[in-house]
Amino acid sequence: MQIIEVRGFPSTNSEAPGNLQVISNSKRDGRLSVRDLSSLQFDETSGHLLALSDESKRILELDTSGHPIGSGSLAKGAMGLSKDVPQAEGMAMDAEGTLYLVSEPNLFYVFRKP
Repeated sequence: MQIIEVRGFPSTNSEAPGNLQVISNSKRDGRLSVRDLSSLQFDETSGHLLALSDESKRILELDTSGHPIGSGSLAKGAMGLSKDVPQAEGMAMDAEGTLYLVSEPNLFYVFRKP
């Protein structure tokens, strides 16, 4: 499993190529304790990256150096869930830090900070 970071944006002007960088960090990726990645979400407030794993039924929080600093289980009983999240596929976060998660089959979850 690998997270690839892309910085910059390609230019539409062929005479002035854009400044596009593709970065991978195998050391960071080796520290991830999940089997897959379904979605990534950047938290602009903290600068942290949230990584969603369907197979591991977890959300990991990575600090600005790529170190795991927290996680949340998507299993029954965790984070107020009455059932397991069956197949987490994507997530988004608003400016207040509310996390929105979608799962098959057409399920929608909202997690708010306490």
